Amino acid sequence: MKTVVTMTSYPKRIKSVGKFIYQFYKTQKVKPDYFYLWLSTKNFPNKEKDLPNDLLLICKHFGVFISWVDYDDGCTKRWNVYPKHYEDIVVAVDEDNLYDIHLIEKMKNFKTTEKCIYAVWDNLTNYLVPTKEIEFKYKHYKKIHKPNKSLRMKIAGQSVYPPKTFPLDALNPKYLNLRLKYCKKCDESWLQPFLRCSGVLSSTFGLNKKTPDDLMEKTGINANGKRIKGIWWKNLQMYIVLRLFPDMMKKWKEIFPEYDTKKWDRYSLDELIKMLDGK
Repeated sequence: MKTVVTMTSYPKRIKSVGKFIYQFYKTQKVKPDYFYLWLSTKNFPNKEKDLPNDLLLICKHFGVFISWVDYDDGCTKRWNVYPKHYEDIVVAVDEDNLYDIHLIEKMKNFKTTEKCIYAVWDNLTNYLVPTKEIEFKYKHYKKIHKPNKSLRMKIAGQSVYPPKTFPLDALNPKYLNLRLKYCKKCDESWLQPFLRCSGVLSSTFGLNKKTPDDLMEKTGINANGKRIKGIWWKNLQMYIVLRLFPDMMKKWKEIFPEYDTKKWDRYSLDELIKMLDGK
């Protein structure tokens, strides 16, 4: 079992990627076996010639694989690392964060075959479908005691996937056009139904978050300057995905009998997409 790190970037953030990778390798107590940086030729048509020189030198020094794809959906760090590393343990990272120095060390010592993915930090967890008991506390979920492993905890973009856990069905080529049309940027919303309907649980590694949340909490803007659309946006995006797969919607409602879709059922998929886009 190998440890794999995967990430992506785009022109506005590419200048900080070299520094991030350098810092990641220098601070981790144990180094990963593989590190991938996925980039799109739509963003960098001249490939390596369009990249900062420090990034190229750092990737060469640490053996980071710069891998190219011919499309840009913002989610390449997960769509491409599987199924090549399906039997390894994989973590997706972002360049605007600092990670616990024991992250890779803990991944290497991970010896479970249980179907469960792990958020790198506890505060990335959230309830996927809250029960009536916790509904009134939903906006303050960080203060609620969460179970160790649960179907109700949302996956996070920065999560650790143990071997043979990633839902390969989600990568089926015949679904690609559906994903690109109806779930353009939120791969988490696309993956949720595939994970839960196959019985994959969520939990957390319980490591410490190194980046302060003050800016995001006070302004509603994350470290990239992108405005947070809120819980409702991801809930609607996930509902759209479930609508695309009736059998999965049926299974979802068996898992979460309190899942209420009445407010969206009367709209067509195209109408729902316009809601997501704010039109």
